[in-house]
Amino acid sequence: MRFNIILKVIANILIISLLMSCSNEDTSQKTAQQGKKNQKIESVKERALARWNALIEKDWTAAYSYESPSYRKNYARRDFINSFGQAVTWVSIKHLATTPINKTLADVKLELLSTYAMSRGNLIKIPSNITERWQLIDNKWWHIRKEKQTLPKQNQDKQ
Repeated sequence: MRFNIILKVIANILIISLLMSCSNEDTSQKTAQQGKKNQKIESVKERALARWNALIEKDWTAAYSYESPSYRKNYARRDFINSFGQAVTWVSIKHLATTPINKTLADVKLELLSTYAMSRGNLIKIPSNITERWQLIDNKWWHIRKEKQTLPKQNQDKQ
């Protein structure tokens, strides 16, 4: 009888150890998956900010390089440059959030600060929240342009 109790205790200890081992493996896998997801989110955030910093600096070649391969295949750099106007000056960009849509798409929400020069030389600051779609192609994030660009137009001093 005493032997049966000892066997049951040992069996319970083995079962608990086995369950804890499985739980630790699941946790490790989940942690690794979350790390990859966070790395992808950080990567798209960095590319979105780099694209906007190029636009703010009027580095049209650099900004154009962030457009999707299909956009660049169909539109020349000159078309890209001409899609922006001269009504406002972009001043700064701030990342607000990145929302994964699926494994290859993400929306990046940004706050763009622009200025508009009034007729008497007064500058009006215009903050705008914008959401951009980015797509992961061949392990690189690319900006996906909408058919109609709804961003404030920019002064094109450098081309």
